[in-house]
Amino acid sequence: MNAGLPGGRFADELDLALHLLDRQVQDADGALVGKVDDVELTRTDDGMLVVSGLLLGANALLPRLWRRAHELWVAAAPQRPGQHIPDRIDLALVERLDSGVRLRTRRAGAAPPAPALDPERARLGQLLGSPVTYEGEPDGRVIDVRARPEPGRGLVVRELVVGRGGPGSLLGYDRKPDMGPWAVAAVVRLLHRGSYVADVAGCEIDWTHGSVAGSGPRTPIAEDRERRASHGPGKRVQPGDEAD
Repeated sequence: MNAGLPGGRFADELDLALHLLDRQVQDADGALVGKVDDVELTRTDDGMLVVSGLLLGANALLPRLWRRAHELWVAAAPQRPGQHIPDRIDLALVERLDSGVRLRTRRAGAAPPAPALDPERARLGQLLGSPVTYEGEPDGRVIDVRARPEPGRGLVVRELVVGRGGPGSLLGYDRKPDMGPWAVAAVVRLLHRGSYVADVAGCEIDWTHGSVAGSGPRTPIAEDRERRASHGPGKRVQPGDEAD
C-alpha cells in the first residue's frame, strides 16, 4: 500500500460524507468527469483504514443508497462484463478539494474501472448508516466518518460520528460554534444533542452484517465542536508539499 496515496488539499480533518460525497469532479482542464458517489477505503497492515480512491457512477451510487436496487440492476443484464464495478479515481490523482474535486490529470482515463473489491478494500457507503452499539446497548448510527492526513500514511480514518440522524445530517454544524444561520444551527444541534464522536480504534466494525460495536471513551458532539474552535484550522497541505 502506498502511504503517499492522498494528494491535493487537506485541512486538518475531513468528514468524508460531508466533504466528499456528491462533489463534482473536474479534470485539470475543468472538464466534468462525474461526481463522487462513494469513497474507497483500504485496510493497512496495522488494521487502520486509509482513503485510497473516489468511486463514481451508478455502481458506486446504487449500493450506497439501496443495495437491493443495485443487485436487481446487475441481474437485469448479466451478460455485460464488469457491470457491477464502479469507476475509480486514485486519490493520488486529486489536485485539490474545495467546493468540488479537481484532478491533476486530463479527463481521458481519469476514472478507469475500479479493481474488484478484495478483503482489504471497503467503501464509505458500507459504514454510513450502520447501527452502533455502545458497550452492548443500541446507540444510534454512523452519520459520518472523520479522517486526518498523516505524514507517511495518507488520509487515515480516525473517528466515527455517531447519532440518530442519517448520513451527513449534521450538515457541518458540528464543525464550528459560529456556523450559521443560527436558527438552522440551533435546530440541527438540538436534534443531534445526543450525537458523539468515537475513536475508530475502540470500534469493532462488522463489514459482513453492517454494524459497529463501540467501547471506551467517546466525546459528545458539543465538546468536539468546542475543541475544534479552540484548536483552530489545521495546516493546509498542497500536492508536493512536505508535511512537518
